[in-house]
Amino acid sequence: MSEALMLSEALPEGYRMTELGPLPEEWRVVRLGEVVEISKKPRKLFWTEKVPFIPMDAIPDDGAIYPLRVEWRASEDVRSGVYCEAGDILFAKITPSLENGKQAMVPPEIKRAFATTEVYPLSKLALIHRGHEYAWGPLEEGYWFPLL
Repeated sequence: MSEALMLSEALPEGYRMTELGPLPEEWRVVRLGEVVEISKKPRKLFWTEKVPFIPMDAIPDDGAIYPLRVEWRASEDVRSGVYCEAGDILFAKITPSLENGKQAMVPPEIKRAFATTEVYPLSKLALIHRGHEYAWGPLEEGYWFPLL
């Protein structure tokens, strides 16, 4: 009997073997670009006073969902940063940060903000069920998401 067959027989009820390993039966494997897009700043969006900014050191690596803090900076002090919106997932670009699990979701009370240029602001598409979009993990050839 092949090792793959033995592994699939040992799976708990409700799981199936995929090319990425065992996953719940109701999940499907997709490429990241199929379910999210990178948020882009709308044209002609300006702040006149304070701008919410999420620095890299505020993005947790311990599994917490939201940033440790959001800084309010004078608009003229925010010379670089990536635009993000409430619910966007801030996903680390740099390998050590990515491997250490640095990721966060922009809090719902922050409608628009800027974050460190060390992250991708990933905006959800309709396929991802709210409340589950954060359950993902880096894998060698892609990412897994529960799509309900």
